[in-house]
Amino acid sequence: MPDEVVNLYNEAREVAGLSPRSAAALLRLALETLVNSLVESSQSLHQKIGVLVSRGLETQVQQAMDIVRVGGNNGVHPGQIELAEGGELLEAMFELLNLIVEQVIARPKRLASLYEALPAGAREAISRRDGAG
Repeated sequence: MPDEVVNLYNEAREVAGLSPRSAAALLRLALETLVNSLVESSQSLHQKIGVLVSRGLETQVQQAMDIVRVGGNNGVHPGQIELAEGGELLEAMFELLNLIVEQVIARPKRLASLYEALPAGAREAISRRDGAG
């Protein structure tokens, strides 16, 4: 998780017991910070998630992003989403942010590292097979 996202995530954890709505808003901000690192534009978070979808973002990750986005947005508006009851949605938002980071940051980095560890000849053969060489 990028440092700025970790800081927001930790701040949300610190305030969750006192103010679930504040925590939800911070988690939404953490998501926006993460997405901004992946999509550079002046578009809204909603639109940037759409850009990621057009780039092949998995449906489950898109849904996780939208749950955090909408939960953070609507959690601060009275009567929209109730975050205090049992804390299920807020707890899920923390879990979902971790899932998102795993899918869009950690897993691709691990795969790239493993791929780079393959012998150069094997990578070249794969590149030729796939028409990139």
